Amino acid sequence: MKQTDLILLTLLRSSLYDISADFPADTDWHKVLKEANAQTVAALAAKALPKTLTPEQLQPWKNIQYSQIANYVRYLVAQDELCRLFAEKNIPMAILKGSAAAVFYPQPSLRRMGDIDFIVPEAMFDQAGEIMLAAGYQSNGKVGVRHAAYHKDGLEFEMHRRFSHPGVDIESYITEGLQHTERGAVNGHEFPMLPRLANGLILLEHMRSHLRVGLGLRQLIDWMMFVEHELDDTFWRDTFCDVAREKNLDTLAVTTTRLCQKHLGLSESITWCAGADDTLCDFLLENLLSSGNFGVKNRDGNAVQGVMINIRREGLFPYLQRVGERDWKLYHQHHWLRPFAWLYESFVFMNRYIKIRKRKKSVLTAAMSSTDRYDLLKKLNIN
Repeated sequence: MKQTDLILLTLLRSSLYDISADFPADTDWHKVLKEANAQTVAALAAKALPKTLTPEQLQPWKNIQYSQIANYVRYLVAQDELCRLFAEKNIPMAILKGSAAAVFYPQPSLRRMGDIDFIVPEAMFDQAGEIMLAAGYQSNGKVGVRHAAYHKDGLEFEMHRRFSHPGVDIESYITEGLQHTERGAVNGHEFPMLPRLANGLILLEHMRSHLRVGLGLRQLIDWMMFVEHELDDTFWRDTFCDVAREKNLDTLAVTTTRLCQKHLGLSESITWCAGADDTLCDFLLENLLSSGNFGVKNRDGNAVQGVMINIRREGLFPYLQRVGERDWKLYHQHHWLRPFAWLYESFVFMNRYIKIRKRKKSVLTAAMSSTDRYDLLKKLNIN
């Protein structure tokens, strides 16, 4: 592991658990900041910066903190407005990730926020969309099998009719959870969130779904904070373990939790992860650090790896057919075009290949490294 990565992990551990730390005198704080930004954890790490930094070294970190806190306030105000709108219309909803993850952080404002993700009952999805449009939310023109995207006042909203990605179906637990939402609160702003079983499954499934193209530290820390506050040995043994095993998520849960104990300060009092393979933990951490948040550190390479892994798992023609049916808008209007969906996706794939080559990215290197990631997924028992 590179020195920069070690320092970033130490900062995060110190920030989250108030663990004192020393740092090498020759630390390149510019490189550490660059890595923290790639992982979208810079504001969280900044809390633990040593007092020996010069004003010039410290200022870029402060700028990120100020910007994030300002965005955090905008985010919560917009979330309040959204929750009031659906409460007035008697449509059940629950916030996913975002505030429902930040609620477990010692200082929620230091958790980087993205879109406002939420879910409504699938039977009310179209009605909820009409309500949003009438209230001034604008559609992004993206309506898929999982969610629809909207924007308002510079913020993005994703309204889900279902959350599960291909490979793992946890919708029954989410549907049940929507009937028994709980009140979460961050900095005095309340919102509906799913009960801990459904909430934990979402955080776990979110990590699983991004492993092919790049899991980042923010998603890992979301899971760690949930485990710290909700997933003790009793709840794991009596409830969560059986569900995770049923969905082939148990190895991922055990491995990531043990990884957090080894490198991020998670309490050793949580013993249900004691049987984790430490070599697999280190393999996963190496993969995570090389990818960045959502694969941002090597976006083209991670995209190629994701495609190659899916082809190995599904076969070339079934993969092209599945993705073509999913993405080809003309097919959605004319279903008789279904036999040609694989051909459409083939042209899309070749076009992406040409663009990557023009940017001088090494497709061959990415394809070869996909073998390592494929092996990682197999060891984590991820389809």
